[in-house]
Amino acid sequence: MKEFMSKIEDLMDFGGVKKDIIFLCISGAALFFSITGWIKAPFNLAWVAVTLCGVPIILEAIIGLTTEFDIKADVLVSIALIAAICIREDFAAGEVAFIMQLGALLEDITVVKARAGIEKLVKLTPKTARVIENGTERITDADEVKKGEIIRVLPGESIPVDGVIVSGTTSIDQSVMTGESVPVDKSVGDEVASGTINQFGVFEMRATKVGEDSSIQRMIKLVQSADAGKAKIVGTADKWAVSSDIAIEAADIALVDDDVKELPHLLSLSKRMMNTIKLNMSFSMGLNFIAIVLAITGILNPIVGALVHNAGSIAVIINSSLLLRWKGYI
Repeated sequence: MKEFMSKIEDLMDFGGVKKDIIFLCISGAALFFSITGWIKAPFNLAWVAVTLCGVPIILEAIIGLTTEFDIKADVLVSIALIAAICIREDFAAGEVAFIMQLGALLEDITVVKARAGIEKLVKLTPKTARVIENGTERITDADEVKKGEIIRVLPGESIPVDGVIVSGTTSIDQSVMTGESVPVDKSVGDEVASGTINQFGVFEMRATKVGEDSSIQRMIKLVQSADAGKAKIVGTADKWAVSSDIAIEAADIALVDDDVKELPHLLSLSKRMMNTIKLNMSFSMGLNFIAIVLAITGILNPIVGALVHNAGSIAVIINSSLLLRWKGYI
């Protein structure tokens, strides 16, 4: 079973980020035409988003449950998608699937950039060093440099370890460590960091921090630990989210006193709520977009723009408050 699920997972990963972007663009367009009705089709176009974005979520949930019995947000989203389809809220199902896949895409892009940053740092790590012993120079691996050894650095070379200049003057490009675009002048007694680049003069330095203790290695460790720590926190939040959602659903059942007769009322409320949410989102996005454009171009005074924004918020609240009368329409 695990081998079969592994093959499905590999098939889902085929195409990578490019495939995900294409699927999201197609799904977004399908949802737009579904809600506007500009294109007539023999089926609800929201099903395109359900298929392209929703099916991968359901498959991920199945893989997690069957291989590791891992109940994550994918399981809850899958239940929500199936429930929305069962009550014929195709647009809601497609919308949820689209938003979840968009979030997953942004997370994947962030991970790719973090890995690219780590690879770039690794490439900047000097491989060799010019060690001076008894007046003679020998080239050795940067990892084999010992604390207290004298190292010579030529113009254009990366500094292999952290140290203090003992002879010579130069300018150091520290942009990789500090972000400074202008080289910094260094002379005898000044500290220099590994990974930075010697711009002009030849100088000699005494190694103070070598190997894993050097600045460039510590920076690589920080980036790697930050990425791993983020993944751990996200996993913990995912588990807490699942637990809290289960508790909320249990509370919902308790609130309706286990009375099955309340289900038609709740279904009616959910439909009216979805319509209200769609109207509120369309109104708010349209109003804010127009107000922001007018404010940027100078046509609309910023104070008036703020008032328009607040007025839009009040209108949304008033429209939402109409849901309090939902029982009267059933």
